[in-house]
Amino acid sequence: MTSEVLPRPFRRIGGTISSRLGDVHLAGVVRGAAFVMGIRIAGAAIALLSQVFLARWMGAFEYGIFVYVWVWVVVLGIVVPMGFGTSVLRFVPEYRTKERWRRLAGLLRASFFIVLALGVVTALAGVLIVWTLRGHIESYYVLPLIVALVCVPGFALMDWQEGTARAFGWVNLAYIPSYIVRPLGTVIFAGGILFFTGHATGLQVTFGALGATVLTLIGQRILLARRVARSVPVARPVFHVRHWVAISAPLVLVEGLFLLLTNTDIVLLGYFVDPDSIGVYFAATRIANLMGFIYFSLAALAVPKFAELHGAGKHAELQTFVQGIIQWIFWPTLAAAIVLLAAGDLVLGLFGDHFGAGYPLLWLLVLGFLARAATGPTEYLLNMTGHQNAVAGAYGCAAAANVALNFALVPGFGLTGAAASTAISIVGATAWLALIVHRRLGITAFVFASAFRRSPAVPPEAAARSLHTQPPSADATVLESADALIPYRAEIEALARASRDVNPQFEAVTLSAAMAHLQHGAPVGVALLWSEPASDGTRLLIGLLPCQIVRGLYGLPVPVWRVWRHIHSFIATPLLRAGYEQQAIRSFLSLVDRSGAAFVQFPLFEAESAFGMALDDVVTCQRRHCRETDRHERALLQSNLDEDAYISTYIRKKKRKEFNRLWNRLADLGALEFHAHDGGVDVAAWVAAFLSLEARGWKGRRGTAMMLRANERAYFEAICLGAHKNGELHCAELTLDGVPIAMLASFRSGGGVYTFKIAFDEDHSKYSPGTLLMLKAAGAFLGDARVAWVDSCAMPDHPMIDHIWAQRRVMRSVLVTSTHPLSRYFVFHAAGAIKLGALLRARLRNLYNKLRS
Repeated sequence: MTSEVLPRPFRRIGGTISSRLGDVHLAGVVRGAAFVMGIRIAGAAIALLSQVFLARWMGAFEYGIFVYVWVWVVVLGIVVPMGFGTSVLRFVPEYRTKERWRRLAGLLRASFFIVLALGVVTALAGVLIVWTLRGHIESYYVLPLIVALVCVPGFALMDWQEGTARAFGWVNLAYIPSYIVRPLGTVIFAGGILFFTGHATGLQVTFGALGATVLTLIGQRILLARRVARSVPVARPVFHVRHWVAISAPLVLVEGLFLLLTNTDIVLLGYFVDPDSIGVYFAATRIANLMGFIYFSLAALAVPKFAELHGAGKHAELQTFVQGIIQWIFWPTLAAAIVLLAAGDLVLGLFGDHFGAGYPLLWLLVLGFLARAATGPTEYLLNMTGHQNAVAGAYGCAAAANVALNFALVPGFGLTGAAASTAISIVGATAWLALIVHRRLGITAFVFASAFRRSPAVPPEAAARSLHTQPPSADATVLESADALIPYRAEIEALARASRDVNPQFEAVTLSAAMAHLQHGAPVGVALLWSEPASDGTRLLIGLLPCQIVRGLYGLPVPVWRVWRHIHSFIATPLLRAGYEQQAIRSFLSLVDRSGAAFVQFPLFEAESAFGMALDDVVTCQRRHCRETDRHERALLQSNLDEDAYISTYIRKKKRKEFNRLWNRLADLGALEFHAHDGGVDVAAWVAAFLSLEARGWKGRRGTAMMLRANERAYFEAICLGAHKNGELHCAELTLDGVPIAMLASFRSGGGVYTFKIAFDEDHSKYSPGTLLMLKAAGAFLGDARVAWVDSCAMPDHPMIDHIWAQRRVMRSVLVTSTHPLSRYFVFHAAGAIKLGALLRARLRNLYNKLRS
């Protein structure tokens, strides 16, 4: 849709809005939200008119009975799906992107039947409870409650089907049944009851709602099954029920607590006031809920985008996207609030003569909606980024506060007390969630956040032009995105060449690729450390440390700085210019101190590195405390011997015979050859072959192969192509009749090599092709005059490489205190947590290996 299709007076406004949609993610969501909002507006009109008709047809008393029992249907119907109505929004896009069709088939089948079973069990248990307690429940509620409970399984399945359709992007199928067809069907049933019987009671209309729910459920199910069959390849399902439930369970807690937060007032009013007053209060809430359609429409389409951007590690884009969503939610919501408050008295009068008493409640209810709009869909953002437990905690406390406030205020202030309790609780929960988003994701979720920004972001091109004419004015610069590294690439490459330590993962090309594709959790910043200015004002880049500021780590109330390690990190030694190591470390620690951090974590660096020794000197000089959390050895190849001499010296005779036997048996199958090269002319084809080979093995079966994860595949392709361009890629492979059966990707850096990834054909696993490849690769490295050492990058006590590479490299991880007054306590606490976690993982790994054997 373009502005040209609008009426002439609105074309200029439409064009202006369209021109501001420069963010492709935001533009897609806003345009899609227009359709969702259209459905919700139509549904809102139908829902509002249906409530008006029902209130007039039934009278305040019977209407109050119906809305009271229907609130129970809504609460239970959303809680019963066990969070699968929300978790499918996370799993379905992920499995489709990574083409995990078997998991997707298993998810859709298992979650449907889980929701169905839970719905039936909940309905039966609810009916039993109501019948048992019928002597303690007002008689006019008993039968309507029983009929409403029978409706719960259907409502729960519709909630799951809505989430599934949303996950596939079928917004019409997701929302039209729930927000248009079902309420319209309820009105039609109620109208029929009134036409044939002359009156409509709460019990009769509840039966009508049951019929409308069942018919709508069946129709939506048929359409959804047809669309899924056309969109998803047929695959034999695999089931990871424990994993799905583990992710979904906190979500159901979140949803249940939010429903408790927003419906406690109506539930408790049933114990303090008569159905007439409940009807008035419910009518006021229905009108106030009209404001929520803007929030819901944008949030509904933003949720999959949250998961997509976070999963791809695009934190800068995520921050921009969130800010844009908040703006698009708040200002239309504010306008809607003004309109509703202006027309609220008139609209309430449509319900009946006594419903005007609910107008003062609108002011309080509107306050809660404006607070949520001002911070945007923070709960969805946290759910989609793995922080659902924090949302559950916030909503749990707010729900408990709401219950307490209702009990305190409703007896004395009636409906006004209920509205005030809900508004206060929602505002408190909203502020809490915004604070959690800021602390854990580094995103300021507030509509006026831009007013507090100190300066706008500088485009990389502009930064590049000013870099040499205007040198950095501070000792440290923190870059927050891969794009921000662009103007500093020449300086970073020069720093890598001037450093005594080598770390290819912190060089410009590799680091940019990692920041673009592998960021998870807290955002990653790159601290660039500069020398003192020379006489002409220029500064040297003397240090580079990619780092994260993590909040809530190890349960600490203070943020922690740590040098960044991503999923494919094999070393995290900072790059420091030779001769400036201590100055760079002091600058970095000063940066940490100024931030008020609890401590700084330096993981996985070489114990004998220039950085390690300089760090020890600085810690001693500044009287800081350093706590070692890990020290281990990993296999290293470093020798002046040639291949034959090395093998005969360091590998036992029995092992040498075994390797020769395996080579000869494999050679009997065809032409067995070893090749070592730099990737050749078509390096992209070699990379594709490597990814394909890895995906055919156990990593593919477990779903951890890089080819199956779009972000990791993109990272591997980027670093291999970049290393090949710089002459730093080393490829080795074993081929059988020209077909690779084992492949090794390594990276040169300085005078050394890091063996990064190995893959082999498991059809030939009995011949140990991976081990044979590493033996041949060792010979190639030993014969290369450019290679002084080769780091295996392997875990300690590796069962294969430790037996063929004799040398060892010692790796360390340490925590260093800051100037925070409790830093030593925090370091002691964190070190204990890290070591305990490592011990438990080791025990579990040993137990797993024993059970497997």
